[in-house]
Amino acid sequence: MAKRPVGLIAGGLILIGALIALVGFRMDNDTGQSNDTAPLASAATPASSTSLPVSGGPDTSVPNTSVPNTSVPNTSAPATEVAPTTAAPDTGQPQSGRDLALPVWDTAWDAPFYATPAELEVYLDHLATTGYGGAWMSLIGFSGRRNGQLTSSPALGVPQAIVDDGAMLVSDEALSRMLFILDAAQRRGLQIGVVPTWGQHWLNGDGDNCFANPANIGNGPLQASNAEALGRQIGARFGDHPAIAYWILGGDNYCQNSVGDSSEDPAIWRNYAAGIRAGGSTLPMTYHTPHSPGPGLRPPHSWMMDEAWVDFLSPQTGHCVPASMAIDNLTALAAVTTKPIVAAEMRYESPAGVANFCGAIVTATDIADDTRAAVAAGADALVFGHHHRFSWAADTGSGSLQEPNTASVLATFGSPGELALFETLRAGAF
Repeated sequence: MAKRPVGLIAGGLILIGALIALVGFRMDNDTGQSNDTAPLASAATPASSTSLPVSGGPDTSVPNTSVPNTSVPNTSAPATEVAPTTAAPDTGQPQSGRDLALPVWDTAWDAPFYATPAELEVYLDHLATTGYGGAWMSLIGFSGRRNGQLTSSPALGVPQAIVDDGAMLVSDEALSRMLFILDAAQRRGLQIGVVPTWGQHWLNGDGDNCFANPANIGNGPLQASNAEALGRQIGARFGDHPAIAYWILGGDNYCQNSVGDSSEDPAIWRNYAAGIRAGGSTLPMTYHTPHSPGPGLRPPHSWMMDEAWVDFLSPQTGHCVPASMAIDNLTALAAVTTKPIVAAEMRYESPAGVANFCGAIVTATDIADDTRAAVAAGADALVFGHHHRFSWAADTGSGSLQEPNTASVLATFGSPGELALFETLRAGAF
């Protein structure tokens, strides 16, 4: 049975323009009000008439300005199964990425938590002119809950989530910021893969320290009992916004790995997916796994694989895995499923001289090798990552809340690894 292509689009480098655009820009916390949301005057706006999101592409000239549904979510019991989406997403790419052998996405998981609207505009300009189809970002991210405690977003001035008496919902500020990102992406012909809630830090009592304290596992704010209402709120607010490529459930739950590679309670994500559907979104869904270094089919990569709500798979092959092992993992997974596979989170590029999570320095050569591995394994798309860009902070190794560091993010535009990624895909050197 042939695999169905996933809806992914792609988009050059604006490092110089971006740096100029942010000269003198004041790095203070913004409130998300309308006077903060204008793009920087000197930020480059890509010239493209191509718009390519999910069902035939959005109108990129007009952002989505409909008034969101602000009604209280329905907390009735969800359906036990969620049927997969019936419409296969469009696989078109922006003009700047149409010569790529594989659609490419960037990771900026915590940009909504740290970045101001002006910074987000500069970042999206970079994606559009480079050849990316868009980025993967979190609505409720990992920095929103560190060391078991809610943390206030520097960009929003409030936490991204509201947790009260067993309930969990998204704050209005976080919802508004994501809508801003989606509208800005739509204007550029980009799409966002939205992670509604980052699994590791919200499923566990303390997602930063679960290996040291297994008692933390599974007792976080997100539970099967409240997941449907949370999903319903999100589905009602965003619906099928043209700039949402798909919903990415899960999110690196390494804590579950620590108790023998057993997956989370499927009812959590099943209920979450049912809530999103009940709220009004029909967009595709995936489950993003943690990694588990080793050859062949790794247990986490097949978690949720056969759930009806899962339209495609997005395994994390891992930051510690060489290209030879990544291709083995992806090939083994493809042998047991007919669902499309996105090579999600291969090795993140390291800044010069800075080791990654595994104590290794990942070079441009490593990025090129991983790119060839994803293509050779038959992946439907590739998700790129840079150690500084994914968190919008200079370092996330300590487990504590980090200071936003836009200068360090801008310095990654046109990095050796990013250049190697696109050169490899354009050269067809596989």
